[in-house]
Amino acid sequence: MVGGDLGLQTLVKIINSLDFDGMGYAFLVSADGKVLVHPEKSLVMKSLNEAFPASHLAIGPGFSEVEGSDGTRIVTFAQVKGLPSVNWYVGLSIDKGKAFSMLHEFRASAIVATLVAVVVILLLLGMLIRVLMQPVHLMGRAMQDIAEGEGDLTKRLAIHSRDEFGELADAFNRFVERVHASIREVSSATAQVHEVARLVVSASNSSMNNSDEQANRTHSVAAAINELDATAQEIARNAAEASHQASDASNLAEDGRQVVQKTIGAMTDLSGKIRSSCETIEELDGKTANIGQILEVIRGISDADHLLALNTAIEAAR
Repeated sequence: MVGGDLGLQTLVKIINSLDFDGMGYAFLVSADGKVLVHPEKSLVMKSLNEAFPASHLAIGPGFSEVEGSDGTRIVTFAQVKGLPSVNWYVGLSIDKGKAFSMLHEFRASAIVATLVAVVVILLLLGMLIRVLMQPVHLMGRAMQDIAEGEGDLTKRLAIHSRDEFGELADAFNRFVERVHASIREVSSATAQVHEVARLVVSASNSSMNNSDEQANRTHSVAAAINELDATAQEIARNAAEASHQASDASNLAEDGRQVVQKTIGAMTDLSGKIRSSCETIEELDGKTANIGQILEVIRGISDADHLLALNTAIEAAR
């Protein structure tokens, strides 16, 4: 018993000497919740509810937070193995604020270190990106020269490596070469089109000259047609006048025919009367003279008819 008592005293000293750098303490508790060893003498042989009145602790390997007079504490239990007759647990009570103070300090230091590291990394990334993007800048300047300058498609990018930028520069050079070839083809086609356009313009001028000549000829034909129309109108007027004259001559001929018929009748009557009477010879002589005058008129009319017919035929022939 004396040896056991000395062993317990040693255990109590060991447990009470644990202060975890001022953050907490250790205590010994039995499985039924009775405090066996505690830095505060007044809590020895009391229950956990009395030691921690504001909480209901459950003995086990987990962590629990309890509220005490000195603030929030973290409490956990670890079973003491190797004791066959008893079931004891070592409890640890740690001040939460002190326990996490180092963590808060580390978090602040970590935040500062992270910010510094981020700034340094950004600077390094900026320098690295500037170095890596140098071929892209060269390509951009070449494109800008092509877009805003004289459009010199003979420029090519220098290829210093076979990485992605080198492949991009090679693709750019091949693209510019293809565009240059297309421009040469377009220039050649433009020259051919210009030559064809010149030939078309020459043909158009020749066609316009021919059109002008044809227009002049058309005007000449139109003038000739106008003259022919005037001549036709003159011929029509002459024909109409000849028709009137022929109609008048026909009327005169009809009158002459009637006169002749009457003269013939009169001559017949006169012939009968000559045989019947000599006294009518003088009258017959006078009538004969009249008849002679009428015949002269008829002869003149006949000659006029022949002359009119001849003139009409000449006009028609003309």
